Amino acid sequence: MGLLDGVKGMMTNAVVDKVSDVIGIENGMLKSAMKMFLPAVIGGVINKGSTPSGAGGLLDLFKNGGYGDDNLGDLVGVLGNEEKRSGWMDTGADLLGSIFGNSQSGITDMLINKTGLGKGVGGMLLKFLAPLVINKLAGIVSGKNLDAQGLSSYLNDQKSDVMGLVPGLGSLLGSGASLSSGATAQTSNNDEGGGMGFLKWLLPLALAGLAFWYFTKDKGDATDTQEPAKVEANNTDNKPSTTTKKVEVTGGETTVVGATNDGSTTTEITTTDYTGYDINDNLDIVSGSGAVVHSSGSYDVDQNNNILDGNSGRVLIPAASLPDGFKTKISSMFDRIRLARMKMMFGNMIVKKEGSKSSYALSDIKFKKEGHRIAGFSKAEVEGLAAALKANATGKIEVHVHTADGKDDKESSEFSDKRANVIRDMLVTLGVNKDQISAVGKGAEDAAKASVGKVDIVVK
Repeated sequence: MGLLDGVKGMMTNAVVDKVSDVIGIENGMLKSAMKMFLPAVIGGVINKGSTPSGAGGLLDLFKNGGYGDDNLGDLVGVLGNEEKRSGWMDTGADLLGSIFGNSQSGITDMLINKTGLGKGVGGMLLKFLAPLVINKLAGIVSGKNLDAQGLSSYLNDQKSDVMGLVPGLGSLLGSGASLSSGATAQTSNNDEGGGMGFLKWLLPLALAGLAFWYFTKDKGDATDTQEPAKVEANNTDNKPSTTTKKVEVTGGETTVVGATNDGSTTTEITTTDYTGYDINDNLDIVSGSGAVVHSSGSYDVDQNNNILDGNSGRVLIPAASLPDGFKTKISSMFDRIRLARMKMMFGNMIVKKEGSKSSYALSDIKFKKEGHRIAGFSKAEVEGLAAALKANATGKIEVHVHTADGKDDKESSEFSDKRANVIRDMLVTLGVNKDQISAVGKGAEDAAKASVGKVDIVVK
């Protein structure tokens, strides 16, 4: 059994529900985020243990830290106990530094951008997952009686499968995250001895040059109109070249047909012109005619405007291959997607739809430490909540703000009261009836929530 499947087996519905409650995100959003966060943590561990020396370091970690299956027997109980949960998360914070090293910040940013989670929530999810992965791997090592060489081989066998689930993870982890098993030692030997070590840098240069040629060639031949265009090319050097090119645009589908002057090959390429595409009320990406191209839940968008497969996270449509002007549109689409998802989630909460949660922690809202001024917030979260409340005029919420920022409990309580009312005022400014919202400052009465400045939206 692979490490990824082993950890997934620990994530029972009860555990997922408890994690969702602890870190303050809707159950479905957590499950979606896990498809990226869990492989990323496992990818970091695989990268770390991909050599016998690295695997030896992991074995020392397991032994010295007392990691193993015994720690995984009651995850729900651990998460439900404030002291045990705090210890688990503290351990996770330490492990993340060991797993990712200097890449931790970049990987965290990549994950929250790909999934739309706030930094605070994303950080908490990583802290939860790191001990889960390490304890599970320690249990596997014990069960299989693996030494350093055996552990390295076990991890390398899974490298390509796991790394492929998180586009860009390998480059952030560094050369040790190569998708080919056992490549690290060979590369090192070649670099030290000269030989063919030049391939290490020559191959990326060649690929970059090929990509540049592909995405820049024949740019002048394209047409911005809906009419077929014919372009004749000179062939003064007597080399094979594209002499005839026809571009037809029909319902968003662009077909390019080219034939070389010697008639030996004919190439047909079909691409999709997304400049006329939009998102419908169900969050499907649709063509100008309204036909569904990617259904809601089957796709996502990352910070680079690539369209991703919603399940695996793999890139469906690279932004670089899309027509000019699409990046602006896809960025706008991504904002609308997240806003619509927030509105839908809050709407389900407010009407108390079966399976929905009764509370949600705003993931990205931050206040100035010395008072109640807002330092930053997620526009999608706040506007989505406002839209849901306006659409459900009888729904009511209570804003709970936790903080320990004051010099004592009294000042912390005052800060939290003022901050809760600031959020209430924001929602009223966005058109929500003030009678739908009550504001409650919780101060530092819940130490765990106060330590992270948690803001809960509770449906009444």
